[in-house]
Amino acid sequence: MLEPTRLLLVLGCRRGARLSPIVRQRNKAVAIFKYLPSQYVDPFLDGAVRFQPLSYYRRWERDRAIGDPNEAMLLFSPRAGLAVHNLTTGQRFSLPASFVSSVVANDVWVFCVSQHLDWGLASQFGADACIEIFDVRRFVLKLQRAVKTQLVSSALLNRPVRYYETEDPAGVNWAIPDQIIFSKRAGYSEQAEYRFAFANRRVLKVGNAVQRIQFGDDRPVDQSVPPEPKALVVGDLRKITKVHSKSAV
Repeated sequence: MLEPTRLLLVLGCRRGARLSPIVRQRNKAVAIFKYLPSQYVDPFLDGAVRFQPLSYYRRWERDRAIGDPNEAMLLFSPRAGLAVHNLTTGQRFSLPASFVSSVVANDVWVFCVSQHLDWGLASQFGADACIEIFDVRRFVLKLQRAVKTQLVSSALLNRPVRYYETEDPAGVNWAIPDQIIFSKRAGYSEQAEYRFAFANRRVLKVGNAVQRIQFGDDRPVDQSVPPEPKALVVGDLRKITKVHSKSAV
């Protein structure tokens, strides 16, 4: 009987790196900005905070400002290829491919804002209004209360998005769902995104991610139907927000 071949994929982990549980990072944002069409301003101020599934943004490939076909994924694509060590034969070689680790995009809902007030960015989003949330701590408390009372066994995470180059070592982030959820490729860094996300706690468990080797741009076609958005009702937001209008600039 032939001995199975054992291959080791080198992902550039730092020595001593460890898998860590979810870190609910304390909010350090002074103010955050939500760009949107003016007809949606009042519903938001009334307290309806609309979260979209990550799969929604994956479908917007035609509009790069809004969509990202690699949303909910972490990519590692070194120029020299993926380093592979055949543990059976001792051979070392490289593959002209990418390592991709992903979470199920239909299982995570996000509310995306920016850390900058920039009307050029608003134009990219097709927005003519911007809501400045200047008391971020109170906003987070309202969302946390809504997640606790309106959803089942879910956790709210919030922090700035981490932008990365696909050549950056994957480290251990590929195995940590919340690290994947809050990571985007560096080409989106001008958005300075701050993200709120909620998901069932089982979705956020360390190791609950799917890996694959991808050659070129030949990624699987996502045939799943994105679920409907979810609106959390958080109460009136007028005391902690300020509305900016593009027409007033």
